[in-house]
Amino acid sequence: DEETLPAWLEESVTHLQGLSEDAQWTSLLVKWIELERQLGFPKGRAQMLSNVNRPAQIGIWLHNGRPWDDMPVISPGVAEDYSTSWWLWWKSLQPSWRSDTLSRDLRATGVFNWSETLKGSQNGFFLLIASLGWWF
Repeated sequence: DEETLPAWLEESVTHLQGLSEDAQWTSLLVKWIELERQLGFPKGRAQMLSNVNRPAQIGIWLHNGRPWDDMPVISPGVAEDYSTSWWLWWKSLQPSWRSDTLSRDLRATGVFNWSETLKGSQNGFFLLIASLGWWF
């Protein structure tokens, strides 16, 4: 059923909504749900984002079983290191045509490969969204 969200996604949205009441955050969550829907709610290891340059806090949270009651807190003392690591991770996930400048202009013409970024599931885009929420 295309309208029914997988249990992991419903649970994730519930917890992520509580991270901020900001309208932009809510909009991002709505767009993320739509992305997962368009991708067909994929599953499996093929949907895992690369961990190259991924902030350590994400790996620790995953290793600990993704505890919702113990999400990483990005305090002012670690925010600079976290932001640097997060942006390096994001850059490493970008297609080569976009990674040099991290251009926001997505109107480029031609055939481009988004395979390293366009990954749904709880091991894919979810990690980008959750890790932004911790930082938000």
